[in-house]
Amino acid sequence: MKTKNSKKRKITKSSLILGKSFIFTLVVMLLMASCSKDDDGEDHSQLDKTIAVILKTNPSATQFTKALERSEVLGTLGGTQKYTVFVPNDLAFNDYLKKNSYADVNAIPKEELKTLMLNHMVPTSVLKTSDLAKMDKKYITSGANLSLFIGLDNQKVVINGAAKLDDKNVNINAKNGVVHIVNSVIVLPTVATFLELDKQFSSFYKGLTTATPQTDFITTLKSLKSSNSTLAPFSIFAPNEAAITSYLKTNSSWKKVEDIPENILTPVLKHHIVTLKMIAKKDLEGSLDTVKTWEGADLKFTKTNNKITIKDGAGNENHNIAQFDIKTQNGIIHVVESILQPIASK
Repeated sequence: MKTKNSKKRKITKSSLILGKSFIFTLVVMLLMASCSKDDDGEDHSQLDKTIAVILKTNPSATQFTKALERSEVLGTLGGTQKYTVFVPNDLAFNDYLKKNSYADVNAIPKEELKTLMLNHMVPTSVLKTSDLAKMDKKYITSGANLSLFIGLDNQKVVINGAAKLDDKNVNINAKNGVVHIVNSVIVLPTVATFLELDKQFSSFYKGLTTATPQTDFITTLKSLKSSNSTLAPFSIFAPNEAAITSYLKTNSSWKKVEDIPENILTPVLKHHIVTLKMIAKKDLEGSLDTVKTWEGADLKFTKTNNKITIKDGAGNENHNIAQFDIKTQNGIIHVVESILQPIASK
């Protein structure tokens, strides 16, 4: 005869078995989840999916995905070509819409939106956070053929000085690349953007701002070709810090760029800027050998042994170009290692 106690023992035993089964299942699930990320925090759980599929199922990327679909760019992320994609989360994208007075993604002009989307993608490269960290103060080229400036802020990777990578949502590995969630939309840069952001131009930027209050250089350098400006696009041969330091030593009264009299500094600055032209390295390697600067005097280019040097308006030769093709939506920047002197400079 079965007693109540025997029934209780059976129920207790069954409960114990179910409990152990549940715990085992939970442990397995946790182990699987932990195995999806390696020691560097990389997410390998979606390696069988393309970036396009991952974005469609990511709850943080709904606005960005809508923008990719509207601009007809999403399909390119579903193929075999490799990409690194910086994805603004929904909070960031909504903030961008609000700041630019767009009711929603559909209110953004389609071509403008397409360029914006392509600027968040780096084709042919798979750049993990460890790769990006090694690129501090370096440029890479986006799918929009514009430069992206990689920097570190408290050891966190920042794109164009604004878009920070979200530590908890980076290195999401896909079949055709990698996805990083960022906290800001990467707006299209102007030449003024990088002159302010890149520390190798610090003194040159001060020259264009605090040292020359009678000329509004920066407003001009922010203007777009499609605006009423008659000066964009720009080609800027920007002197680095070493160039400015050497130039200051030519006068014992000059300790910093703000010490240079404005009537001397202004034409020197303008001699580094070519207006109405976007001159890339390929143009300098081709048939282009002379251009007129904003100041009025010519720059002449010499090509020898795969090296391009500049002769300035004062006749000084062999100015070396240290870096080419920092590309923006309204112009291009090349880095020079010495000051280009216009005819009027002494």
